Amino acid sequence: MEVHAAGAQSDAPIMFLSFCLDRRGGRLTCAGKPIPVRRKTWAVLLHLVERPGVLVTKGELLDAVWPDTAVTPDVLIRSIRELRIALGDDSRKPRCVETVHRRGYRFIAETQVAGSGSPVLGVREDKPETRDQERGTPILVGRDAELQRLEALFAKARAGKRQIVFVTGPAGVGKTTLIEAFLDSPAIRHTASPVWIGRGCCVDQHATREACMCVLDALARLVRRPDADRLLGLLRHAAPTWLVQMPWLMDDAEALRQSLQPARGERMLREFAALTEALPADVNLVLVLEDLHWCDPSTIDLLSLLGQRPEPARLLVIASYRPAEAAVQEHVLPQAVRTLQLHRQCVELPLHELTQEDVQHYLEARFPGSDFALGLARVLHQHTDGNPLFMVAVVEHLLLRGWILDTAPGWALSTPLEQIDLGVPDHARRMIQTQLEWLSPADRDLLEAGSAGGVQFAPQAIAAALGLDAGDVEKRCEQLARAQWFLKAAGSSEWPDGSVRRCYAFTHELCRQAVYADIPGGQRQRLHQRMGEALEAAYGERRLEPVRSKPSVRGAARVSANLPRSFRT
Repeated sequence: MEVHAAGAQSDAPIMFLSFCLDRRGGRLTCAGKPIPVRRKTWAVLLHLVERPGVLVTKGELLDAVWPDTAVTPDVLIRSIRELRIALGDDSRKPRCVETVHRRGYRFIAETQVAGSGSPVLGVREDKPETRDQERGTPILVGRDAELQRLEALFAKARAGKRQIVFVTGPAGVGKTTLIEAFLDSPAIRHTASPVWIGRGCCVDQHATREACMCVLDALARLVRRPDADRLLGLLRHAAPTWLVQMPWLMDDAEALRQSLQPARGERMLREFAALTEALPADVNLVLVLEDLHWCDPSTIDLLSLLGQRPEPARLLVIASYRPAEAAVQEHVLPQAVRTLQLHRQCVELPLHELTQEDVQHYLEARFPGSDFALGLARVLHQHTDGNPLFMVAVVEHLLLRGWILDTAPGWALSTPLEQIDLGVPDHARRMIQTQLEWLSPADRDLLEAGSAGGVQFAPQAIAAALGLDAGDVEKRCEQLARAQWFLKAAGSSEWPDGSVRRCYAFTHELCRQAVYADIPGGQRQRLHQRMGEALEAAYGERRLEPVRSKPSVRGAARVSANLPRSFRT
């Protein structure tokens, strides 16, 4: 393999972004501050950085960093994960380490050897054709109707009728995948007139939030276009307060800033609206804003203003967010969306989990010629409830474990389907744990007890396990279910005292397993015992009667059936 000018022949430090890789000292620093990484992880980074822009296969990395050592691919995955954390990199939108699906990794940041005076390799131009060939086109299933809806909305925007669409759904349902498929569709790529695409993403900020940060991020990406001079002229004319926040684009930034001293921050909203309406007649603007459940109020105000203005604009805004997280945080976004919907000034495009048929189509496309797609689709759908992120994570888990093999004749299972433990992949477990951190300790305790209750549980049993009032537990379960946050309603049960209470279940079986797996063994036993005792106390001698002869206790019988055999009568 060719080694570029930054290769191992020199011991000079390598610079990229705000980082410095000190090859002599074996250190990684950011703005002069050391970044601690394990020795093997540092070696993986060095191997990639010395080969900027080059596809480095997984086998080559394992041979280079772990020579003459028998290790599993898990160790490399762990090192790449640690690198992304250390570099603040995102696997979906990488700045440094790009994953080339099923092949390896590529270092894509611009690097420079200290003292050389010029970059070793510029950032690779990311043309759609190259991206499809080298990364692999994402397999999109079950989203034909949503994709056609976006294309129809874009056609309206091209005709001068501004469009704002909110793509909603839980984490991992495929909002970003759908948006990327639309941006790469013929409706965009084969449009005769220019399409300016600006993409910005909100982040979970812990300090003071910058006003309209994701929109500024989108503008900063737009001005990287080859025809950016046209946009810069528009910004200077119609939106100078936006331009002044990107001083690296101007020679007279300070003079412009001084001239705008009396201007208030609220002026930014009117300026951006004017900017969209001043676009050249041959330009279509597509503004993509992701993860709005983390955005600041100014961004919501801007979207509301853009939606309410009657002036024509060749503008399509695609904004994505997770309704459950917005509800948990009591964000102003859902109310703003409802107001826009009331006046027919926006469109909501909710994404739902995939059907079993969709999962089968995914497996058939991913593993062409295999004979296990139908059976595995049934098991996968039952395990993940059709959540695309969970489904793909489980499939990758099966590949990593060698349970799905690429044999000479084609794809095959190395183990009978009924013997395969789908488990909870690390990626899915981390995502679920991150979501759990948003909840209060009391709600986390409730979910732990619910996971011990089985696939379906009643609030009475959970209340008994936690020593709480059943009415309060039911109220909290209902709040989580309405927000689609871990729980969903699952029918009702009638108890011997005549009360009818709703039953609940986890939104995904994989979530229940992840929560249950983190409960210490002793605590699990106490939860099961308390729930069993509560059921025995509630039914008394009636627990010995056949279920079919007592319709009123069928619901509770279903609940008790979820308990371990040792606690059933």
